Amino acid sequence: MINGHSHHARGVAALAGASAFIATSNVVFGGVVQTVPPFVLALLTFTVAAAIFGVANRGPQPSMNGPAWRAVVGLNLASAGVFVLLYTGLEYLEPALASALQTGASPVFGLLLAGLVGRHWSRSRREWVSAATIIVGSVLLGWVSASGNSGFQAPDRFGTLLGLLAVLGSGLCMALLTWFARRLVDLGWSNRHILAHRNYATIVGCGLLSLTVPVDWGAVGDQAWLIVAFGAVGLALPLGLLQAGVRHAAPFVVLAMTNCNPVLTYLIQLFDPRVSPSPYTLVGIAVVFIGVIAAVTPSGGNRDSAPEASTVDTPESAR
Repeated sequence: MINGHSHHARGVAALAGASAFIATSNVVFGGVVQTVPPFVLALLTFTVAAAIFGVANRGPQPSMNGPAWRAVVGLNLASAGVFVLLYTGLEYLEPALASALQTGASPVFGLLLAGLVGRHWSRSRREWVSAATIIVGSVLLGWVSASGNSGFQAPDRFGTLLGLLAVLGSGLCMALLTWFARRLVDLGWSNRHILAHRNYATIVGCGLLSLTVPVDWGAVGDQAWLIVAFGAVGLALPLGLLQAGVRHAAPFVVLAMTNCNPVLTYLIQLFDPRVSPSPYTLVGIAVVFIGVIAAVTPSGGNRDSAPEASTVDTPESAR
């Protein structure tokens, strides 16, 4: 069992760094998907990231036994869902609002998965209070978007609903992704091995989906430098930091810590001409952010300060 506040601090620091990069990329990608379909954007950026991870993954490879195969398949499907659904939501929602709903939903789904799959409902009071606060903030943000009070107006109500469902689905996939990544850590996989094998479904799926949508390849070419740059800096780097957070912090802390993203996204999107500042969005984000404080603050001797012990029959070990 990984123990000690040093591991917790290391994980939180890695997650904070990932949040800064993800917040920036959310705003930039929110602008890019106005001219480049999200499936095409995901295909191109993940291809860049996969090339980087492939080059880094040298040396002996881990065993691909039955449990590892199942975890890798689950990791790939969850990873594809996280980013494709988030990119879809960013096409219709204010970036900070989409980020808050996605990251707010993930720790709540994480607790539900722990209970439903592992029958492990006995969580700490702090986790349940954090989850309840995040739910309140997420509901408020849903209302902000549906009522037209956000800083970015979707073309119609259907677009708003589609965006809301997409980012909530992305939050569910984020909880599953954390689960499967933690499972591979427990099976002895290193960070570079996990990162090198997590993007197959995203690339193949987005490649197939990109064939079903009209693409202005001239617009893609105009944005090519930005797509390549953010494939490397806005995707590969934060994915590496997130994986470090999964290794060193408890799963609920990993999911809750991502709620730093909306605050940073709100500040960064002030420079985006598509978005006008919305005080309603800021209030919703503040409520969601309060929920993360209790989750990431370690308390003496409690189990949340580090990942749970490695076992094969509990959801904590599978994350």
